[in-house]
Amino acid sequence: MRLPINKKKKILIVDDSAFDQRLAAKILSSREDLDPVCVSSGDECLEALKENNIAMILMDIMMPGKYGTQILMDIRKTHSPIELPIIMVTAKTDISDVVGCIESGANDFLTKPLNFEVTMARILYCSPITR
Repeated sequence: MRLPINKKKKILIVDDSAFDQRLAAKILSSREDLDPVCVSSGDECLEALKENNIAMILMDIMMPGKYGTQILMDIRKTHSPIELPIIMVTAKTDISDVVGCIESGANDFLTKPLNFEVTMARILYCSPITR
């Protein structure tokens, strides 16, 4: 049984790479209760937050213009980690990147390339939206 589109939880994917957007969207689409929404920049992310009922964000760190961590800190001014879970995503694996994201308000951290099982486990861990 397919859920009506308005019953699905919107997960915002923020990444300037079309390939990485498609991969994340494919992973999220494996659950019928999730509706991935893709944007390519921090400005588009902030606009999507105004226009959509977003349940969670997966955001790349390295983007043109504002870095993902800057957008994260902007979002945290108005949305708590409980209200809007944010998982940061990056190809960088340095410990300081992970710590910096968590200190800036991220709920969790994923490394690229995304792994299906790890990504879904982190989403389930960070939010009750999929339970």
